[in-house]
Amino acid sequence: MRRIGVLWSGDHLFEGTVETLEMLRSKGKQIVFVTNNSTKSRADYKKKLESLGIPASVNEIFSSSYSAAIYISRILPLPPTQKTVFVLGESGIETELRSESIPHIGGTDPFYNRPIEPNDYTSIASGAALDPTVGVVLAGLDFHLNYLKLAYAFAYLQRGARFLATNTDITFPSAGALFPGAGAISAPLVAMMGGEVEPMAFGKP
Repeated sequence: MRRIGVLWSGDHLFEGTVETLEMLRSKGKQIVFVTNNSTKSRADYKKKLESLGIPASVNEIFSSSYSAAIYISRILPLPPTQKTVFVLGESGIETELRSESIPHIGGTDPFYNRPIEPNDYTSIASGAALDPTVGVVLAGLDFHLNYLKLAYAFAYLQRGARFLATNTDITFPSAGALFPGAGAISAPLVAMMGGEVEPMAFGKP
């Protein structure tokens, strides 16, 4: 297996990328595009690659969100009554969960994208606001993370939900600087759990 490395940054395609990929394909090499970014689906990445002049099929793209979805649907043993995933993340995770027919809540649902209110404390603490079918908390990069989402995720973890993360990169580079990554989304939950519970991560090293 040959690893090429990073192909682009933002909308800038690094020199020689297209030619190198064409050369590998001409030699019969299998190409796999791997990304830790869970905010986009494989279909989104196919469009991104093609916009940069790189032909690709969805089956050649392997994202951390797809990896997590495969693990949940095909490997993770969950009770039949606890198959729902509570998502901290963007639509890319939701799309890949749907591709595996995995029920999920949270994520981009407008209900969770708001400030916490006094009655939320009571209903979360009593369990009245919680979905009893949630068996997994899946954390990825979430551009709309807030206190309410963390409160729900923490409540589910306290009740025994499995803790998964698309990846645990604390930062990611963009525009010549570093920004909070998916690991910064799961880190508060790790701290809330007393540092005794770490998420299983699916991203590349």
